[in-house]
Amino acid sequence: MLSFTIKDVESNYETIREFCSKYRKEITIYGGVLCEFNESVSCDEYVEFMNSLPFDVFVGSYLSGLLTNLCDVWCKPILKGDKTFEDMVESCSLYYGDKILKNYHEKMESHS
Repeated sequence: MLSFTIKDVESNYETIREFCSKYRKEITIYGGVLCEFNESVSCDEYVEFMNSLPFDVFVGSYLSGLLTNLCDVWCKPILKGDKTFEDMVESCSLYYGDKILKNYHEKMESHS
């Protein structure tokens, strides 16, 4: 189990906020692709809903990343330029399958 202090949580909040600011479109579409993959909500409906949220509410929906190693493994390296959002999607597609990566690319293109 991962353990965090309140200082870690506060620090990670700023990272999540910056990450959401820079990658809102990518985060939203990737989340929609995962929802559709799990047959819970269509990607387009998810994207429409997430885009309707004010920025602070959008950030709040991703705060569970504060309680995981998401910040250290993905957010911070992507923000520093050591990894790309595409790297994250590709890594996760190893778990979910190539269909996730293909759908992500298709949805990114259709939501341009």
